[in-house]
Amino acid sequence: RGRLPSLVWSTKELHKKQSSVRYQKVSQLASLMWNSSNNSLYFRGEVATYLFRKITMPFLSFLVLIGLFPFCITYSRTPPTFLIYGISLFCFVVFFTLLNAMVIIGANHVLPPYVAIFLPFVVLFSLTYKRFHALL
Repeated sequence: RGRLPSLVWSTKELHKKQSSVRYQKVSQLASLMWNSSNNSLYFRGEVATYLFRKITMPFLSFLVLIGLFPFCITYSRTPPTFLIYGISLFCFVVFFTLLNAMVIIGANHVLPPYVAIFLPFVVLFSLTYKRFHALL
């Protein structure tokens, strides 16, 4: 045998170990959130935070289109391409930093999970929609 006889390797126990909530699928997160009554309030808040994050991330592409559209449709011969790329990249990094901060805030119950996740999207939408709507 080996040097550690007290260490028992069991593949059943290995597969039983639950992975982090962060890496679960949306369907697994939904079942953890609504079907399990024995989970603590802290765990349900963490599950809700990651569930809302995974649900809202596909809407980010629409917000990016709404935010960039007014800057890309300019009536000039030389559009400020570098400025558009620079502002887009900066805003993208700031948004993801804010979103990751809000995930931590929501998972630790500083704010309710739905407020923590939807707040960056609402702020970004309110900042970009006014200029987008003016073009329509």
